[in-house]
Amino acid sequence: MSPPALENVPCHISELLQEHPADRPATIGQALAQRDRQLFVGREGEIAAFSSWLAESANGPKILSVTGPGGVGKSTLLRAFVRELATSGRSSMFVDGRVVDPSPEGLAAALGARSKDEATDMLAATRSVLILDAFEDLRPLTHFLLQEFFPSLASDVPVVIASRGDVTAPWRPWRELVRVLPVGGLAMVDAKSLLTRRGLSEPKEIEHIVSVAKGHPLSLSVAADIVLRGGVMRLLPNVPEWHMAVRALVEDLLRDVNDPVLRMLLEGAAILRQFDESTLASISPGKDISEAFTHLCALSIVRPGPHGLMLHDDVRGVIRDDLRWRKPEYFQKLRRLALEHYRRLGRGSVSREEAAWILTEATYLSEDPLIHLGIFSADDPSELWTEPAGPADHERLIAIQASFVKELPERRERPTPEELDSGLMQRLFNLPEARIQMAWHRSGEATGYGLALPILPAVLDQLPNEGAIARIARRALESGSAEELRRDCISTDAWFLGTVVTKSELAEATTSALSREIIRLFAEPRMFLACTADPVYSSVLGAIGFQRLEFVPPAGAIPGLTGFVLDLRLIGAEIFLERLATGSPLPRVPPLSTLETELGAALDHWGDSRWLATSSLCELACLLLRVPDENKAEAVHRLVAEALRRAREAAPGDEQVFRAVELGYLEGSPKLEIAARRMAVSRPTFYRMRKKAMRAMVEQLVALIRAGRIGDMPA
Repeated sequence: MSPPALENVPCHISELLQEHPADRPATIGQALAQRDRQLFVGREGEIAAFSSWLAESANGPKILSVTGPGGVGKSTLLRAFVRELATSGRSSMFVDGRVVDPSPEGLAAALGARSKDEATDMLAATRSVLILDAFEDLRPLTHFLLQEFFPSLASDVPVVIASRGDVTAPWRPWRELVRVLPVGGLAMVDAKSLLTRRGLSEPKEIEHIVSVAKGHPLSLSVAADIVLRGGVMRLLPNVPEWHMAVRALVEDLLRDVNDPVLRMLLEGAAILRQFDESTLASISPGKDISEAFTHLCALSIVRPGPHGLMLHDDVRGVIRDDLRWRKPEYFQKLRRLALEHYRRLGRGSVSREEAAWILTEATYLSEDPLIHLGIFSADDPSELWTEPAGPADHERLIAIQASFVKELPERRERPTPEELDSGLMQRLFNLPEARIQMAWHRSGEATGYGLALPILPAVLDQLPNEGAIARIARRALESGSAEELRRDCISTDAWFLGTVVTKSELAEATTSALSREIIRLFAEPRMFLACTADPVYSSVLGAIGFQRLEFVPPAGAIPGLTGFVLDLRLIGAEIFLERLATGSPLPRVPPLSTLETELGAALDHWGDSRWLATSSLCELACLLLRVPDENKAEAVHRLVAEALRRAREAAPGDEQVFRAVELGYLEGSPKLEIAARRMAVSRPTFYRMRKKAMRAMVEQLVALIRAGRIGDMPA
């Protein structure tokens, strides 16, 4: 037979066939196998687990169950197993369940035999490893395999099966012979390597595809083909071919899901980072989801998380992107329902831990790509997790910091000079006031840390007075000197958030996990400071809500070092949660030190609607009252009246001081002297009463701001 014309062969195969004769594959099959080897990246952990299982299979488990959602690369991994076996001199027999007749005769024929006995004899004679891919398509054979075929296999013939779910779960008599190997998406570094091997070379193209397709191998491959076919870089969400490909991926992932309620729950689960039945019920109003939720829990694409269940990270992204494209209004409706669910949870009596969890989950609702890239780009709790560092971890912290400093010229991070000073960092690690979170890989290796320092005298004692951190703190707290800073910081509750420090391996996943820990800190009403010269980190800080804080960096600092501040002391948890989830800017809230002054100015101009519409209380009032911006003056009136009402209820014995505010301002007295005479007090006494009332009202304003909203208050 003559070889096929090259124009009828895929381009990457034709390239292989045109290579130097000594390297050129003899057949298209060999070219495909060579291409398969070239495109195989990562999976070191899975290969090691396979080798370990194989070594133990003589006396241990005889069946390896490889599980994972469609498109995650199970078949590619099985072919890598075949190559590993060939390298070690061991043979294998590979059966693809998608192309085999699921009958005893069909299985025997796929193995090159005429009967079950001949097939088992061949496997025994060659000591082959039997590999059954797409096992879900062989389910009609389950009884035959368990009752006849597997029991007939020689003891030195291991079996590997691959399926979307763990099909071995019901095999009760066989369970002790089974080891399960779950397969997830590719790590970010491996995803980028795959795209490079598929022919992409532009870093921006690669970064964009990884941000859209995550670590899902099939999605990455489809995206690469679309970009390469187009010849120019286009944003994938704007490319029709990408959406059609994603739609096909979703249908393939959900091909066994026929229940419309179950599909609805999957769409809802894709909006959320973690979920339980109550969360899905809250975004599925009017639906009885109990039976469908039970089925959802059994799907292979669902795994346990720290606070409930999670869709497989890559699958979640594919379903989410498809839903955003096909049903944008429904997608936004689900986000709104989920946000309202988290609002309701936050309004209840929650612990600090629960408040931090609620904020993290609400942050996932954000559509800001920077937030997803920096905080949720890698999210697999079974692979990598965080926990507080203890005294026993100090040596590891020191080693990670030293490695980070050594690699810094080749890395993106640009921290403060203090964070590069090993001696100083060792002292900070030992401070009981410091909050240090460490990231750990499932192998037991520590992969990074995040450091948060309270601005307190004990911490300032360790920091150089003219260092970047102290300068930023002085600028944020408006302290004129180191001595003033030591005095001011005691009542401020300010924290400095250090650069996330990671090893170069697993850097993206580690940064993502530790960044989620930083988000948890924002559940508390504090001032947060940060400093970096890294434009990516700066952009993520801006997306969260940090404002640039101009300061003069110390001599020798990295060029471009910029300070940032996020003052949540007067921003309620609900306001911050909502703004973070929706991407809208944080309200301009008057500083605590000027809130009484702003309230006094509003009272002085109580009858001037035009002036009140320019008050710094306007944006805050509109936000708390959930009224449109065009009703600014009315919102200020209602906010001040509500603060007065609450202050009055809190201090019934001070009725006279609150009456002074009503007579002097709210009821439109032309002169304060007249109001004082009506109350039968002197003018100085009237002003003292006004002062006391305003302080009580400011306390209530602060409480309202931190609550994040005013309830069902009459207009």
